Amino acid sequence: GYHVIKITAPKTNQTYQLATVQKKMEPSETTREAAYARAQTLKGEAPNLEAFRKAIAKDKTLQKQEAKALGRGDQTVNSLQGAREIVRWAYGTAGKKTAIGDVSEVFEIGDQYVVAVLIGERSKGTADVASLKPELSAAVRNEEKAKQIISKLTGKTGTLEQLAATYGPSAQVKTADGVVLGTGTIPGLGSEPLAVGKAFGLKTGQKSAPIQGEQGVLIVEPVSVQKPTAASDLAAVRKQLTAQRTGRADGQVYEAVKANANIKDERNKFF
Repeated sequence: GYHVIKITAPKTNQTYQLATVQKKMEPSETTREAAYARAQTLKGEAPNLEAFRKAIAKDKTLQKQEAKALGRGDQTVNSLQGAREIVRWAYGTAGKKTAIGDVSEVFEIGDQYVVAVLIGERSKGTADVASLKPELSAAVRNEEKAKQIISKLTGKTGTLEQLAATYGPSAQVKTADGVVLGTGTIPGLGSEPLAVGKAFGLKTGQKSAPIQGEQGVLIVEPVSVQKPTAASDLAAVRKQLTAQRTGRADGQVYEAVKANANIKDERNKFF
């Protein structure tokens, strides 16, 4: 027979080398100067809290953050690392007290320029209702939302997957391994003492009623239960627990003495 062959490219011994090039993207000096100039302009346009809020609302290129419950010794402000100077300014330095509505100078925090304004303060002792209103409002909203979700799920039957499909796309089914009753936490979810307690009161394969937890509404179902095995060396376990309890007691004694000494922490005046 005959073979008809079309040669599309001649064979060569040419090889190729590939390399990955990583380049760090950083703002140029011109960009930094422009950002600093904008921060200085904001400082000039906003000598007080009302003017500051208007300026922020007017310019959408500015990023607004609100830090709540800022402690005297904090080193960070929300996502801003190394923001100690902002904290010191808020609490007052060099004998000068920062008043509500005061606007700071421009702070350079890492690669960002920050202008801060003091919007409120909370005195030591029992907080008043007005200062807790945002937290209380959020807690009430979460509670009412949980009631609606529980009402929607109550009486529904089927597997967890079927219940999630019935509820909607926001429902998730997850498996948590190694849940321990004493910790009160669910891996991947966080602190959920009520849900953990309910789970250990169920039989394998039995589903709980909807539970209002810390992170949302949960339905728990034990898949398997691993019973603890007896320790082979009880003396070693006893020694370990004794050391843990002793260390904890020492720490609690120190904290009790410190609490009763009425210490006034003024380290923020110096660093």
